Amino acid sequence: MKKIKLLILLLLSLSVYFIHQKTKDTKETILVLGDYLSEGIDSYHSHTYTYIDYYKEYSNKQKVKIINYSKKDLSLKELLNNLKMTPSLKKDLREANTLLLNLGYSDLVFKLSLEENKNLEKIIEEIDSIYKELIQEIRKYYKERIMVIGYPSSYKEDYYLNQGIKELNKVLRKELLPTDIFINTYELLKEKEKYFSNPNSNYPNSLAYQIIGKEIINKIQ
Repeated sequence: MKKIKLLILLLLSLSVYFIHQKTKDTKETILVLGDYLSEGIDSYHSHTYTYIDYYKEYSNKQKVKIINYSKKDLSLKELLNNLKMTPSLKKDLREANTLLLNLGYSDLVFKLSLEENKNLEKIIEEIDSIYKELIQEIRKYYKERIMVIGYPSSYKEDYYLNQGIKELNKVLRKELLPTDIFINTYELLKEKEKYFSNPNSNYPNSLAYQIIGKEIINKIQ
């Protein structure tokens, strides 16, 4: 009887050891799909630390693998087409532990530039349709929670753009599940003079990216 108990204890100890070893060597894989916010374009259109870099720094995680598919003007349709045609992107979605998504701004700006009458309702409906299709395609391969980074208001006094950003953020939140996370940068960066250094640019400064990185940590915790 004692031998059996000793054997059970030994097996349990070995199980704990191997689980610990496996966990110790496991990396968190963060997949980033986004535009200027995740590429780290600052108020003077230069590259700076992205919110991803600050997230990694604040989380104190050494074993973090970041796969960043971001491009400054990446559109929803472009990403959807890439996802359908790129096996490596599907593979990365399957293997990721965390997905950070910020898209839609480029679509909004482009569509506003084409619309003489600035029909925001029509523009938002078009963005909503393609965004819904993109999320459905993503969920075919990625089964964990999605973290969506919303958009701050523009530093410029542009009524249609700022109203469009408000409506865009509603679209981005609408497709999320209760377990998903939305980062409300519209409220987070509302002190424009603090977080936007150039009144001729819609892109935030490096301090803004730090704040977004900290908020990601707060939401996860």
